[in-house]
Amino acid sequence: MEVMEAASDATEIDKQPCFESNLYISSVYFVFYIICGSFFTLNLFIGVIIDNFNTLKKRVANQLTSIRTLHVADDVVLFSMTVKAQLTSC
Repeated sequence: MEVMEAASDATEIDKQPCFESNLYISSVYFVFYIICGSFFTLNLFIGVIIDNFNTLKKRVANQLTSIRTLHVADDVVLFSMTVKAQLTSC
């Protein structure tokens, strides 16, 4: 806040500060700076969260694929056993 107040008092190079001589220009500059800085920080934060979410999603998808592969293999074995049992019972 003190930096914004000091910037609003600034005048030309090698001149003494004058109370609120650049009030509107410095206010617009600092509001723009704060908004851009906030959006940049927020985008970095959200980017890290989304990247971690995608990594976790891929890891879970790989685990589910291996579980599904085992489940399909079990179904094939059970099906072949039931077919053999039905053929031998006839």
